[in-house]
Formats: sequence, structure tokens, C-alpha cells
Amino acid sequence: MPTKNSLIRVPDIPFAAFALGAVLLFVIGFMFFIEQILFPPCCDADQYLKLARISNAKGIIAVQVPSLTFAYPWILSLIIEFSNIINLPEKFLIFLAQISAYYLALVIVSNIIKDYSRKLATAIYLALCVNIFAIPYTGITLTDSLYTSLAIVLFGGMMKIEHLQKSEKVLPSKWIFW
Repeated sequence: MPTKNSLIRVPDIPFAAFALGAVLLFVIGFMFFIEQILFPPCCDADQYLKLARISNAKGIIAVQVPSLTFAYPWILSLIIEFSNIINLPEKFLIFLAQISAYYLALVIVSNIIKDYSRKLATAIYLALCVNIFAIPYTGITLTDSLYTSLAIVLFGGMMKIEHLQKSEKVLPSKWIFW
């Protein structure tokens, strides 16, 4: 169960803004997902899916392409295996996983920013929920979606460390685990 100080909990922003942001994020994301289905991407997006399927068939060691990361095809292979188990289309499940990771990053950052200002946290949360520059990547099998989510969390982590430094509560463990 998340504690009061946990970063992964409902952001401390007005519920209406929280619900509106979540709905807008998933609606906008789903619209871009439909566009991706109607006009499928090529090149790297297809390559990652092929590598994930090879990883499922032959193991992660078989996936050795010097220009691409191996972790992302491995994550995709887990999602593809899960889609086979629950009998959902793999592209839809990939979209759900990537948009959920993006949303989790927004929740974490909103919980960090609320230490500065609740209004600022609400504004940033809503702005990132309708970010038409990041959301389209949630429906495409590219590393951009997960890297955007990681970058948002790292930004939030830097803000948290800066906040801890000002309050003089900085311990080496907090630098790593904030």
C-alpha cells in the first residue's frame, strides 16, 4: 500500500484535474494509436517487433543488432508473450504498456513538484497529459516512448534532490532512491 510519502500514488492535485488529465491522455493516445494502425510505421518500429519475436523464439542472446538496444526488444518480447496468454492484440498491449509507463512518470513528477507548489504540479500534470509531441510515441514500437518516460522521472528526481539539498536532508542513499 502506498504511504503518504510514496511517489507512486494519486497526485496531490484537484481530483477533477487528475481525472481530466488521465482521460485526455488516454483519448489522445488512443487517437494516435488508431493512426498508427491505419498508417503503420516502418523501419525501426518493425525491426524492434522482429527482434522481440526472435527473442521469444530463440532467446535474448539471439538478438544482437549493434545499432539497436537489446533491452527494449526484450521488454517487447515480454509484452508479446503476455498478449499471447491473454489473447489481446500485441500492438494494443504495447500501446497500453507504453502509455501506462508515461502516465506513471507523470504521476511521479506531479508528486515531486507538489512539494514546490500544488498549482504548478496541476499545471505541469495537465500540460504533460496533452503533450502532442510525446504521446504519439506511445503507440509506436520505438524506444522514444520509454525514454521520454524515463527522462520525465529523471527530471523529477533532480528536482527532488534539489529540494532535499535546500532542506539539508541530503544523504547518499537519497541521491539514488530519492
